[in-house]
Amino acid sequence: MTVNSFSLYQLSPTSLGYFDQDGCLFDACRYSQFKYGCHVSARIYADQIAERLLRDYGHWQNEQVIVCASAYKVAPTAAEAIAQLVYESLQGYFPLLQKAKVRRETVFANDYGSMPTADRFSLMDRNILTIDDRLFRHKKLILVDDLRVTGAHERKLTDTISGVVDEVVFAYVGFLQGDFLPSVEFDINNTAITSVNDILRIIEKGLFHVNARVCKYVLSYQNLGELRSFLLNIPPAVLSRLDECICGDGYHVMPEYETNYLLLREVLEGKPALLSLAV
Repeated sequence: MTVNSFSLYQLSPTSLGYFDQDGCLFDACRYSQFKYGCHVSARIYADQIAERLLRDYGHWQNEQVIVCASAYKVAPTAAEAIAQLVYESLQGYFPLLQKAKVRRETVFANDYGSMPTADRFSLMDRNILTIDDRLFRHKKLILVDDLRVTGAHERKLTDTISGVVDEVVFAYVGFLQGDFLPSVEFDINNTAITSVNDILRIIEKGLFHVNARVCKYVLSYQNLGELRSFLLNIPPAVLSRLDECICGDGYHVMPEYETNYLLLREVLEGKPALLSLAV
């Protein structure tokens, strides 16, 4: 299997911010908003990735090509929003293009972006990723992801598709390079998000993608008064989608998320019993 990769940005962390390979300041606020469901930011990255793919992989035009995002169970990764938009952009150029999914069997309560390198590899080693072998066999694969930090996820994905896919290109928003702590990813992810009110502002702008990061943020939020207000003010469709993703991944039965999930259910069902906890 041939493995290729590229990124829109190759980032070098400094005390002044994050700079790309051309010395330009990386818009960490835009990236952070994308990680928390912003469709506008996802569209910007998707357009750039699609342009790069057409430039470097236009010779795949008559091949059977699959587009998918980094692995997830039910609550999608932030990268799924980009992958879907890339798929839609490339449909007119790749007539045999298909959209598919790498399934993740296990989910965890902790934030992957805050983990040190050894813990990331350990978690990935314990995780099980699966694909539909019949669908993926002898295809070209475009695998969209956001930020490559340690390569643990890429290694696990490569092991999963090895012997099935003929050729894969990992298309990233950014590579982190140089001497840094992996937890720098946590800082970038949360640049624009200091409270649920920041997520509410993203939702109010228009199209919004509920993803696993948003679910975990809501479920681990400490200020129950602010959380109650947030849940009461988001559109019912977003609230229902949050519940669907949380339950689909099994977060609703994790002890560390119990209080916040009960509050979400009370708001969803319009029951006042637990709402007093959030005052």
